[in-house]
Formats: sequence, C-alpha cells, structure tokens
Amino acid sequence: MTVVIGFEGSANKIGIGIIRDGEVLSNPRRTYITPPGQGFMPSDTARHHRAVILTVLKEALEQAELKPADIDCVAYTKGPGMGAPLVTVAIVARTVAQLWGKPLLGVNHCIGHIEMGRLITKANNPTVLYVSGGNTQCLENLEADGNKETWDIYFFALAIIRTYPQGISFRFILGRYGNDLGTVDENGSYYSKTFA
Repeated sequence: MTVVIGFEGSANKIGIGIIRDGEVLSNPRRTYITPPGQGFMPSDTARHHRAVILTVLKEALEQAELKPADIDCVAYTKGPGMGAPLVTVAIVARTVAQLWGKPLLGVNHCIGHIEMGRLITKANNPTVLYVSGGNTQCLENLEADGNKETWDIYFFALAIIRTYPQGISFRFILGRYGNDLGTVDENGSYYSKTFA
C-alpha cells in the first residue's frame, strides 16, 4: 500500500496530509489570518508557514499513527501560488525527502485540488470548473493510464478576468471567446483541444 505525505502552502493556509491508497489518514492545517480589511503579504505568510510547519508535520504523522519509515513518497505544491510561501514549503518538503530517503514529487496546485475532489467524491472522469481567481480553468480528464494523465483544457481565464474585472459569467466567456480558444465550432457547438 502506497503512503504519500503532501505539503501544501501556496497561499495563507498550510497543510500536510497523509494518504494511503486513497484513504486520508491525516490532514492538519494552519491558516495565517490578518486583521480585517487587510490582505496577506507573501513575506508575512511565508514567515507564518516557517513558524508552524514542523508542528503541522508532527501532527500529521501522529494523527496518521505513522513514522517516517512508513512514508513512500513526499509530495509538495510546486505552483501556482504565492512565491514566498511556495518556496518555504518546497524547502521543507525537499529536506524531509532527503532526510527520510524518499522520492520527491512536485504537484500542480490546481490539479491537486481537482484530484482531491475526485478522491473524496469518487467521481469518475469529471469535467471540472476550477474557480480560483487568476487560476480559473475548466478541465476534463480524458484518459488515465497509470501515472500519466492527459488534461483537456477548455479555458484559462486570467487575461479575460483582467479584461472584465467587474465579473462576467463563464458561459458568456465561452460564447464570446470560444472561437479564439479553438473550443467552439462553426455551428456554435463546444469541443476541446488537448494539451498533454
């Protein structure tokens, strides 16, 4: 049975989860909270993560009732996210992997959310609208063959969100920009391009 420990700290929340063959064994988290009306700065967020990450790591192992020798792989959020918090988490994950003699796996933040959703819901081949500010995407898993997955990307919204900061519907964007993205045929039907 494969046991993976994953480090996530791409924004103001830091978490370390342990999964064994699809079962979540532990998932302790801490959140950096600023005073009302203030956003969180990357350097302050990274400082918070540095202050709590070893405590969260200890909690993850204790809650899962595992030792480092029981872990098969160390995973971490590689991006997208805030630079300083990502670096903090990557350094700790790399150090842990080296100290424990385990392979290290960088994970795309967006795909990580989607895969966790698939794991929890047991959804088979879902089409997902992932809404997260500049990371907004509509994704569909076309094929899963072992370790390689191909994702069908219908839409990446960063440039369009900047064009319409007041907010517009996803359906409007597909209708307006689908032809430019290669996702709407001459009859107005949606289709997709695949990027591996």
